[in-house]
Amino acid sequence: MKLKQAWFHWGWKKKLPARFWNDYKTIFHDILPGLCAAYDPSRPYWPSSPSSNLEGDSESQKMGDLHYWDVWNKGLPFVDYKRQLPRFMSEYGFQSFPEIRTVSAFTVASDQDIRSPVMLAHQKYADGNRRLQTYILRDYPEPKGFESFLYVSQVLQAEAIKAAAEHLRRIMPRCTGSLYWQINDCWPSISWSGIDYFGRWKALHYYARRFYKDILVGPTEENGIVNIHVVSDRLNGIQALTQSNTPRL
Repeated sequence: MKLKQAWFHWGWKKKLPARFWNDYKTIFHDILPGLCAAYDPSRPYWPSSPSSNLEGDSESQKMGDLHYWDVWNKGLPFVDYKRQLPRFMSEYGFQSFPEIRTVSAFTVASDQDIRSPVMLAHQKYADGNRRLQTYILRDYPEPKGFESFLYVSQVLQAEAIKAAAEHLRRIMPRCTGSLYWQINDCWPSISWSGIDYFGRWKALHYYARRFYKDILVGPTEENGIVNIHVVSDRLNGIQALTQSNTPRL
């Protein structure tokens, strides 16, 4: 529910009558909190996402939860994730193609071109394929063929979300959680998912097993200096070195 963000940042305030916003506040900040408190008091209630619970801007990085899409929507580089310092990042994402077995379920050989009508029909972001091509060519050689493009798009997606997720973990307790968009698909498509329509894992889902492990060890490079960061979500301390001073995980 992005209504507050839409009202103040997507132009809805100028297009819709004021009662629309007033009705939203009545339902989501008055009626529903009361019902949840009455019928399920153990369950935390949050009125919208992103939201600052009417205490500030819905895109505030000082409170509430944040959605961040300038990497992807605006074509910004992955390094821009490091400039985000939210309290909770509840939505961010990056597209990729499913693997060739999934694509073959809705194409014939002549359709297997990212510019074909069938492939474009399965791409629901208007500029998605061109955007993926642009990002790929920033970091990788041009893929040699259709299947290679599918594969590299998945590696690119995994690296993007890894960059964001690891950064958001490194800055805890400033940020204490993140949710990337999205886990799976409701049909075989080019999307932001880590698992495709047929349940096949993309590279992202394999990466997620590592960047969300309870112990994260990750290097970052800045101005020619490499820093090693260790993040732990465990409640108890752990020994970082053996008696021989040999590093171990």
